[in-house]
Amino acid sequence: MASSDSGDNSDSTASDNNDPAIGMGDLNINGANEEDLEQLLTVLQWIGIDDDFDREKVSDELAETLDDLKDMKPKEMEEATLALAKTKQVASRVIMSAKIRKRLVSVVHWVQDFYRCSEKPTLNDVTSPQQFLELLEVASERDGIRTHRMKNSSTLAEQTDPGALKGGHMWPAWLEAQENHLSCTYGVKGTPLSYLIRKVAVGDPEAVYSSFDEKTVACAPLSGPSFEADAAVLHQKMISWTQGQDSHQFIKKKKKENNGRVDYLLLANHYGGAGNNEVRLKKAQQIKDTLHYKNEKVMKFNTFLAKVEEMCNIFDDVGQSMWPDAKLTFLLDRVQNSEMSADISTLRAQKVQGKCDYTFAADFLGGRAAATASGTSYGRSISGMTTNSNGDPPAQGIYTGDGSLFTGKYPSRSWYALSGDEKQKVNDTRRGQDPSQGPPNKKYGTAKNYGGRKIKAVNSKKKNKKEEKNIAALARDIAAMKRTVSAMATKAGGDERSEQVDDQAGTAFGGKNEKKRAKTNSD
Repeated sequence: MASSDSGDNSDSTASDNNDPAIGMGDLNINGANEEDLEQLLTVLQWIGIDDDFDREKVSDELAETLDDLKDMKPKEMEEATLALAKTKQVASRVIMSAKIRKRLVSVVHWVQDFYRCSEKPTLNDVTSPQQFLELLEVASERDGIRTHRMKNSSTLAEQTDPGALKGGHMWPAWLEAQENHLSCTYGVKGTPLSYLIRKVAVGDPEAVYSSFDEKTVACAPLSGPSFEADAAVLHQKMISWTQGQDSHQFIKKKKKENNGRVDYLLLANHYGGAGNNEVRLKKAQQIKDTLHYKNEKVMKFNTFLAKVEEMCNIFDDVGQSMWPDAKLTFLLDRVQNSEMSADISTLRAQKVQGKCDYTFAADFLGGRAAATASGTSYGRSISGMTTNSNGDPPAQGIYTGDGSLFTGKYPSRSWYALSGDEKQKVNDTRRGQDPSQGPPNKKYGTAKNYGGRKIKAVNSKKKNKKEEKNIAALARDIAAMKRTVSAMATKAGGDERSEQVDDQAGTAFGGKNEKKRAKTNSD
């Protein structure tokens, strides 16, 4: 190793010139300790710089420790390595292949990945040069992914913009949309800006994360110049999302801090506080008390499962999560379809034996719900329906709990709440238009034909237009007859005064006076 060789040759040099020497016991370079120096020299050896002098020269010119690489740009590293190869002093030149220069750039990415997660670069978990080279390849690939994402982030961020925060009722859904938008927007260090709205101050770097991005979001530092620049960007976004809304008043007092994380925490403390959580908790409790599945006519099974998930999500958000076993029990208790009772009993037995969980039960019952009579007949014509005129009418709609169409007497309020199509189905079934339904229901007689109303209205309009045309033609005929009679009276020597009605004398030159003289003479 380079450190042991330099230590053997540095006894007189260090004492005579008082210059710091690499690898000399407790001595260090600009405050760097021996362990940090050793790690850098080991990294340089693992990437292919085999000569001890070359490693020390690179260390002197580029970095004294791995920490010195945290703010270095890849382009700066490339320029520095080329400068080492072109220095005027031949003895000081360090010639490196393109492969080694590329690995040095990858070392920069590898070091900076540690700082993205609030960690210090270390070789403690690296056991061999081959393993280290594999880590460099991963770090280089991550950098390429970050570069690609940042180039295309503007379009994706625009498409995922959460819009204005108009009130507390929008907070849960808006918060999810905001987090999705910030996960598509990247900060100075290439970290998704969603790290600015995490709940904890700093995550645990030693925890297990599903991806490196998840780790950076959980552990990225919330201090320093990079954080301040990212927080300023989020602040501008928060202003645009709340400007002109009531939500803006809660962040206005901290506007001068130019810190988007502070804005987020202010809104979270208000809209996510105890009062709003109580409102959401009441909604979840209401779902828990009233939600039941009867058949596909009343409620689709997928809708039923979505309601269950909504209830559980609210309980999770307010810190009152349902245990998996309790969630499964709720599912089995609330499926109240007679055709699925045998399946429910089977799942209960499997639950006792530990062979059934919520996911399995939900998927299994979903398939069974689609195979029931109400599921297979959903959307068919009335010929495929079963009817029932006995018992109580449904509280909502026209189908009873067993999926049959109710043809009995409806309360007036329930009847008027039905749509025209629903009323038409009931009336068609009552009149027995479908042969499979038997003879007409004489008790209620022939009901109104709601489908015929539109046809009558259309026919009425057509009839009115036709009558208008006939009246206009008749008026023209009458006018023509009057003109004919007038002409015949004139030829037969009729009343001259009646003939002068339409002479339009007043329009001729001197016509009024002439007409007056003619009248006087005639008298």
